[in-house]
Amino acid sequence: MRYTVLLFIALAGLLAALEPPYTHAPPVQTPYYRVRYDASTQPGALVFPVSYTLWIPPGALQVPVMCNLGTKEGVTVKTNQFAGVWPGNETFFSELRGRGGLVGVAIDPLTSHECGNSRYLAIPWLNGCVSARLPRRNGRPLRPMPEKSAWLAPLNGGAPVPAAK
Repeated sequence: MRYTVLLFIALAGLLAALEPPYTHAPPVQTPYYRVRYDASTQPGALVFPVSYTLWIPPGALQVPVMCNLGTKEGVTVKTNQFAGVWPGNETFFSELRGRGGLVGVAIDPLTSHECGNSRYLAIPWLNGCVSARLPRRNGRPLRPMPEKSAWLAPLNGGAPVPAAK
């Protein structure tokens, strides 16, 4: 019993010396990025604050990425449980595109958080990316995406223009 009390006293001293997790996370520099989400007081929301450190290796920006979400995930419906998906995609898109990343967004006009018709885009898009990157001969490195023939469009609509412009 005496040892148990001493153990509790020792642990209490250690816990008092610790700061809440990630209160003072060390700064990061490229290719590391930090994302922090604070705790919420709303029922069903994030209970504890979290901080993620992401590593984006060199060359990752040259890998094509497609963000595919439903319009009811915060694009047009902004009050349901999935309303936070679109703001996260906007941030991700802006960060990657701003760094020269090969990223696109496709919004399914009929869905929320379910798969919907996204497979009709995903399969040919993946096939096109794989076809463009696979080497002509086995054992060779992947080819870069043909950026010179790419077209870019504004995130919230508008006419696409050649990426070269």
